[in-house]
Amino acid sequence: MKLLLFCVESNKLKQIDWIYIESLIRHFYIEDRDVVRRPVFMNGRSNYASGKVQREIQSYHKKGYTNIHVLFCVDTDHYEMNTDQKTELERIVAFCKSNRYELIWFCHDIEEVLIGHSVPDSEKLVFAKRFANLELYKKIDERKLTKAAYHKGYSNIKTVLDKFLSRRKLGDSDPQ
Repeated sequence: MKLLLFCVESNKLKQIDWIYIESLIRHFYIEDRDVVRRPVFMNGRSNYASGKVQREIQSYHKKGYTNIHVLFCVDTDHYEMNTDQKTELERIVAFCKSNRYELIWFCHDIEEVLIGHSVPDSEKLVFAKRFANLELYKKIDERKLTKAAYHKGYSNIKTVLDKFLSRRKLGDSDPQ
């Protein structure tokens, strides 16, 4: 059995990023009973290396999982204009490389990639739920999800997920 741990920026209470990511997975990939997906809520991108996040990752080893893949899912923020955000993003990239974790990025943020524009914090949960409930993922140009380098409004999510999951064929119906 394979375990995919998705370390997401959002918090456990709202689960915003997880709503988006699970919607994409269910739409684009075949459900596989041999693959378990679990979120790790970082409560902010800056907490990527925190003891709390690392303990939660390690707890899955204690639960008996042996085939664990850790995927950090972060927004690039405005790395090209803000040196602090750029430095933090570079640290996250180095951290993932040194720990053999995968990095999924959304440029500049997950909403910009998936719904076409950024959203105020107070509206993020509403937009995430709307994205899932109205099946707005069906309208996404898949090319926006397979970019190799940072580019405004794009992500590498499908490129990374293709390593672990089998794609649904175009025209296959969504699971119930």
